[in-house]
Amino acid sequence: MIPMTDDPSLRKGLVKVLFVCSIFILTVFGSFILNPDNDVNAATISGNFKPSIGGSGYSYKWYYKSWENYCPGCKRHNTLKMNPKKVPEKELTCGKCDSDYCGVTGSEKSYKRRWKLTAAGQNIIKSSDTINKTTSVSKSTPKYILKRKNSYKWIRGWKVKTVRYYKVYNNGKVWKKYNTKKFYWSKRYKKWRSY
Repeated sequence: MIPMTDDPSLRKGLVKVLFVCSIFILTVFGSFILNPDNDVNAATISGNFKPSIGGSGYSYKWYYKSWENYCPGCKRHNTLKMNPKKVPEKELTCGKCDSDYCGVTGSEKSYKRRWKLTAAGQNIIKSSDTINKTTSVSKSTPKYILKRKNSYKWIRGWKVKTVRYYKVYNNGKVWKKYNTKKFYWSKRYKKWRSY
């Protein structure tokens, strides 16, 4: 309640103070009021996310995930923030080193993907059945890297580029052909165009 005074400058000052206090309260508690499905505490961070990196293997829909509040990039605890950059898929960002992580896979959102978040409760093993289930799941879904090889040749006066995509398994030991695309060099547009 604003005390009644005759001094207009005092009233303006009180109104400014109340305005600043209300803005502060909204910024601190606004994410919890506007989005109650996000849960952030000291040890874990949880929420609904969509996959925000390519090749994740997840379909583009909402997933509820929980992660340990630990950044592997700067190796600090309690630094992850829930979507401060307002990405539509929602992401996790470290408040210290500014690393961005996909909320579904936990992988860093960069070209090299150097770091990955730890799922909440992943280090806790309750029984031997849990160990057998996790090892069988990891064996049934082999991970691969998508690589490409380019080859160039001249066909009837046209420069043709053939791009072959391969799925590489077992650290480069197994290569399986995935897709092939052909392009020709357009002199008019000065770029590669597909057939």
